[in-house]
Amino acid sequence: MYYLGVFDYSRDMPRVAPAVLLNQTTKAALEQLVRSPSTPQSLVQRGRIVLAAATGQTNQQIAGALAIPEVTVGKWRRGFARQGLEGLQDAPRSGRPVKHGPEIIQRVQQRASQKPRYCSRWSVRTLAADLGLPRSTVYQILVSPRSYSPIAFAPLPSVRIPILKPSCWTLSACI
Repeated sequence: MYYLGVFDYSRDMPRVAPAVLLNQTTKAALEQLVRSPSTPQSLVQRGRIVLAAATGQTNQQIAGALAIPEVTVGKWRRGFARQGLEGLQDAPRSGRPVKHGPEIIQRVQQRASQKPRYCSRWSVRTLAADLGLPRSTVYQILVSPRSYSPIAFAPLPSVRIPILKPSCWTLSACI
């Protein structure tokens, strides 16, 4: 059976917004979330929705007061009713899987924090050759916000340090 036009929800299935009841700690947490200047605005809006729902307002009233669609109000109201404060968080997004896991990142950071054997400091190229990884990978790991280890690079990018096999290392190779 196909419906053309507006579907009448009242006849086939009742649509009742879930009741939102807050205890003191949850209410205080939501109010703090809404008041904090560092909270992302999306979370502030969701907190306002839940606080308004706790006062007994309908989805239509909340949507009108906050100037947002009723669908949005219903989504976050249901999310809070099902999961509490965790229901107000965004769902994880799909995307490209991580190419290099934490063990590779840790290996690069650990080796970069050690002093090279015959040179005064690492360059991205020498570190990449030492670890057997692409230069771009080593560079991305070292400059990413996850990287907290202090790294000293060669002062001039135009200075090239020859990369030799470990059996050929000599003191003159780094001069």
